[in-house]
Amino acid sequence: MEAFLDFTNLSLNFFSKYGILYDIYYETIISLVSEKYRQAIKKKLPEKVQSHLPHNKKERLWWIGVSVSAGISEEIVSRGLLFYLLLAIFPDISPVIIVIVTSVIFGVCHLYQGISGILQTAVGGALAGCLYLVTGSLVPGILLHFFIDFANTFLLSDD
Repeated sequence: MEAFLDFTNLSLNFFSKYGILYDIYYETIISLVSEKYRQAIKKKLPEKVQSHLPHNKKERLWWIGVSVSAGISEEIVSRGLLFYLLLAIFPDISPVIIVIVTSVIFGVCHLYQGISGILQTAVGGALAGCLYLVTGSLVPGILLHFFIDFANTFLLSDD
């Protein structure tokens, strides 16, 4: 699929302008150094979400692998396969509608995270979808997905 939009000057400035990379970086660093931050996040997260996140060194090592595999597989299915299926079924569909539909599906697939998690995941999915439209490649969305998941590696550290 070719890019629907052509932004030849797309760079990291695009991301930092909107604070996305900064937020991911900040959350990762602050969760590494601040026990107070980790405890505040722990209070906000539903138990179901906490049970999916790593709590010790062994789980963190596995979580890095989960972050890589989820980034790759979920983006291939959500942005790759679903985009093509929607275009095949509805050839005249707007790219914006494709992003909205796939983002809603992506959010609902994260139902275990509760309403807040669904909404946040849908927004992240919309961002990944827009990256796909702009670049014509799944790689930027895969990287974004990986870094968002990786940012949770040290969030609930017990050791």
